[in-house]
Amino acid sequence: GEPEISISEPFAAWEAEDQREQHHLRALDRRLRLRAHHKEDQEDQGRLTEGSQRSVKLVETSNLWAKLEEEDQEIEDKIVDLDDPRRPVDLRQYQQLNNMQDASMAQL
Repeated sequence: GEPEISISEPFAAWEAEDQREQHHLRALDRRLRLRAHHKEDQEDQGRLTEGSQRSVKLVETSNLWAKLEEEDQEIEDKIVDLDDPRRPVDLRQYQQLNNMQDASMAQL
């Protein structure tokens, strides 16, 4: 008979790639929304009372934690990609991820 041709593996790989891209785009959207919101906050800050300014600081702190969580997720996604046995190991990429995480923690 004729040999079997498996098409499920390429489709599974494409689906995984699509999911990573969707996650990346969602994270980018959140970062851009936070950045726009932060810019609006800075413009409004001159008109705020002292109590409102404390509230803004709390929001900014919350936004910082949200950004750090997004970066953690991005790092985790990249590690999953780096651990793909079909790809060659590149220790420089692991080092870049480590440096990114160190820079994020320095912001605290």
